[in-house]
Amino acid sequence: MAAKDRGEPKKFPDTRWTLVTRVNGGDVPASQRALEELCRLYWEPILSFILLQGYSEHDAEDLTQGFFSEFLAREDFSKPDPDRGRLRSYLLGAVKHYLVDDARKNQRKKRGGDYVHVSIDESPPGSANALDPADPSIDQDRFFRQQWATTMLESVLQQLEAHYIQEEQEALFDALRPFVSLTSDPERQAVIADRLGMKPEAFRQAVRRMRNRYITMLKDAVATTLQPDEDVDSELRDLLTAFS
Repeated sequence: MAAKDRGEPKKFPDTRWTLVTRVNGGDVPASQRALEELCRLYWEPILSFILLQGYSEHDAEDLTQGFFSEFLAREDFSKPDPDRGRLRSYLLGAVKHYLVDDARKNQRKKRGGDYVHVSIDESPPGSANALDPADPSIDQDRFFRQQWATTMLESVLQQLEAHYIQEEQEALFDALRPFVSLTSDPERQAVIADRLGMKPEAFRQAVRRMRNRYITMLKDAVATTLQPDEDVDSELRDLLTAFS
């Protein structure tokens, strides 16, 4: 799997935990494609988390690719597990285990004399200390939540933009984009409305519609990462508190 193209719009696949667990009994190629897209989507949070462990960018890229390749090969997604819970928690636990396993493999290779990254004094990737963050003050799980939330927010914003482009309202979206947050700025809205030849109230209504659409799309995106009985609003609040 190649590294994610940073210029390519991210898109949430039409895949939920409940669909993924049926992969063995359904259209396997279609399910596999959905899984691969899911992995491409969450490449950035996993890569950022691995970089946090102190790996170089090159090694982190290799480890991220290795993680997803092994993860798909094991078909972990296809194993029914009603207790699996949140996708982000499951993936975070999986990548932690992968890094530990990788460290053990590298230690065995080093003892066997057939493979050494760098001298031991330089604390090579895959060493016993690889899971210690470069900055011990950083909460690793919170950092991962931040990266996960950022990926979701950016991806949904791109989907929202695509919706306006499809409706041939790209200029309107560009004007509305600064108001995606709940922070209101009536004076700025009035200036932009005048520039677009819209009445202030009409522009305010357009802002409200855009925000409501964004929130709906964000909740739908979050729901794809949860079990059916998990609360979407609770997960969304949990993700956003990572920034506070």
